[in-house]
Amino acid sequence: MIATFVYLHFVSALIPCDIARAEVRFTDAYRSAAQNTEPLGLAEAARDRALEQVRQANAGLLPAISGVATYFRQDAPTATVIGTALSQQTTLKLMASQPLFRGFREFAGLRLTRANLRAQDAAVEAAQAGLLTSVGAAFYSAISAEQDFRELSQLKTLTEKRVQSLRERTRIGRSRVGEVLTAESQFASVQAQLEAARAAIDQARGQLKATAAVPEAETLIDEIRLPDNLASLSEYLARATAGPTIRSLRESENAAEENVKVAQGAHLPSVDLSGNYYLRRTGFSNQSKWDFTLGLTLPIFQGGTLQSEVRESSAFRREAQLRLGGALRTADADVRSRYAVLLSLLSQIRSLGKARDLAERNYQQQLKDYGFGLSNNLEVLQALTSSVDVRRAEARIRYTAKSAWIALEAAAGSAAALAPAPEKSVQ
Repeated sequence: MIATFVYLHFVSALIPCDIARAEVRFTDAYRSAAQNTEPLGLAEAARDRALEQVRQANAGLLPAISGVATYFRQDAPTATVIGTALSQQTTLKLMASQPLFRGFREFAGLRLTRANLRAQDAAVEAAQAGLLTSVGAAFYSAISAEQDFRELSQLKTLTEKRVQSLRERTRIGRSRVGEVLTAESQFASVQAQLEAARAAIDQARGQLKATAAVPEAETLIDEIRLPDNLASLSEYLARATAGPTIRSLRESENAAEENVKVAQGAHLPSVDLSGNYYLRRTGFSNQSKWDFTLGLTLPIFQGGTLQSEVRESSAFRREAQLRLGGALRTADADVRSRYAVLLSLLSQIRSLGKARDLAERNYQQQLKDYGFGLSNNLEVLQALTSSVDVRRAEARIRYTAKSAWIALEAAAGSAAALAPAPEKSVQ
């Protein structure tokens, strides 16, 4: 079934997303949500920020070169041992500095930013999974509501015909008034259910519009087929532990570990090389064109700040470890729960399929018996209502199962295979 989604992904990538067309499929709805709603955009913005932090960390290892111009003026020249001081001095130079050693914290900082970038890449996939679940729930809730409305509309039409038939039979004395009243009562009940179904459509469509920016006037097309053979629970659990949410937290733990090393490196000395090349210089050193300085800085006492930063980063690492442990337990429980729900729904679909066939056969038999005078109009009406109710229940469970299957695949970290990649502008 995942191969089907990969195919849909490939096809949808070839077709520009135009959500204003007459038909909207699930892949269209997902791409619209990815392009027009905030959750995925926020995750991508955080990833872009992490990428720039990596570039900044890389730049910190390279030399810095600056052009410097200074103009100095004093009140009046004064006599010195060497000579007369100038009243004004001008300096134009190129200044370069190169960090040579930072207690290895510069390399730990680089590894930290790279771990953060990997965490944000995984967070984008996790956001895709969350968006996939939300769109699946909203999309199939809307389709289910519309299907329920169609079934009730058909029931209303057929019930109205039976009521008219009963009225005619009552007029010629072949049916009792009580039968007409019972049929009319059932017809009124169907009308009430239709109004409720219409309101459910409006609510579901509104939720789909808020979730995926799908216009309410578009026709929804069900393209998803439930799997013939569901993968084992152990396979889903294994995929969940390697899914994007867990990977993001693991990388966050790695980043926290590197942050401890950054804090510990602040206790070690720093070595820097800096130099100047003078393009213009006045004063006693005007014949000197360059100089350089090799500096060593050893932190001796900083009021306890450095050690406090080490303890703070260690506490942050502990938080990352606890978050990862909690997420692993949550992912395990979530997958187990979703898997059990989906199995139950698939079992209900099979049972309701049998019930639908039996109810339809019963309705057809009642119609045949009615033609021979072996059953009355109310029995036909009851069989019709039962048949429609079973079809409604089966459709509702089937669409719920599709939404549940999408949610299970997303929880197991399959969003990249299920969802089409949203179009991105070239940076």
